[in-house]
Amino acid sequence: MKRRKFTYYQLVIALLTVFYGCTEEIDLKLNDSFPRLVVEGHISTDTVYQKVILSKTAAYLGDVKVPAVSGANIKVSDGQHEYLFVPSGFQQGVYYSQLRFAGIPGKTYRISISNVDIDGDGKSETYHAEDKMKNFFYVDSLQSVKEERNGQTFFHIYGFAQEPPTPGDFYMFRYYVNGTLISDSLDEYRLYNDEFVNGNYLSHIPMGTVRAKVGDTLTIESNSISEGFFNFFLSFLFETVYSGNAFSGPPANIESNLDNGALGYFGTEARTRFYYILK
Repeated sequence: MKRRKFTYYQLVIALLTVFYGCTEEIDLKLNDSFPRLVVEGHISTDTVYQKVILSKTAAYLGDVKVPAVSGANIKVSDGQHEYLFVPSGFQQGVYYSQLRFAGIPGKTYRISISNVDIDGDGKSETYHAEDKMKNFFYVDSLQSVKEERNGQTFFHIYGFAQEPPTPGDFYMFRYYVNGTLISDSLDEYRLYNDEFVNGNYLSHIPMGTVRAKVGDTLTIESNSISEGFFNFFLSFLFETVYSGNAFSGPPANIESNLDNGALGYFGTEARTRFYYILK
């Protein structure tokens, strides 16, 4: 029997016929998970009214606003002092410390959230988390390389700094131009750890690219964070921004340090800033 030979184009057409010739609309019925508390909060070394945001999970395919959690009792303690948080009065689910205070490196901050009924069973629940504040990390100088692209000016930023001799340090960087935050989403943060550079002087650290003008003031905000907070940021990115491609792993829960099934993270940030005039 004589075998029939297919050309490349005939093979492509045959495959397309298989994939698109038989289509059927499938209506997936997904069960909603039970609601969970979501916590977004951190204590920084800035002397400010520290902030905590509380919300509840909502159906993934639901077209509703994420429900805010009101009426909670929130306390943060460092082992010596206890700080009460109260509703902002302007935004539901947003709470501020009654007093301005600054976090202190080396101290462990513990949050307690009570008087909330997330699952709606009529019983109040309590949630806890803690995070130890790391020491400061100082950027001592910056270098910028200007690039004109599509009629706009961009600056590639490189940093210089002495990495502390203690192992296990983790960093997160944010950027401001003329006092305005420009890295305002998690995928625009810069995350580093000292696994391979512990104790070394760091030269030409790639710190991102900003769109600005010559003479603008660039502010690099350096945040020393805990390993848990660092892993939370990474797991969030892997399940959102970096997910959905051919190399993505199976979905996994985003890391959290809260108990009682709550999501999110309560972290600490030892913060320094370096100011630089772009040229």
